[in-house]
Amino acid sequence: MKTGKVKAKVGIVLAVVAVLVLGVVFNVVHWGYLLMVGLFVLGIILGPFFSGLKGGSGGGGDASVGGDGGGG
Repeated sequence: MKTGKVKAKVGIVLAVVAVLVLGVVFNVVHWGYLLMVGLFVLGIILGPFFSGLKGGSGGGGDASVGGDGGGG
């Protein structure tokens, strides 16, 4: 049970780090709006993925904003 949650947390942390790195790169080249689009896409793609890691207990959601992508 806990292993799935730990994997989900690690995955979320890695995703956040990746988003931050992309954010720095995009800000350097002044493409902030692309970062926002990327956040939404990441949320749509990663939300259900992380919910699946937790055994489907969560309800998906925007991983980049909601952190856990929902809870149940």
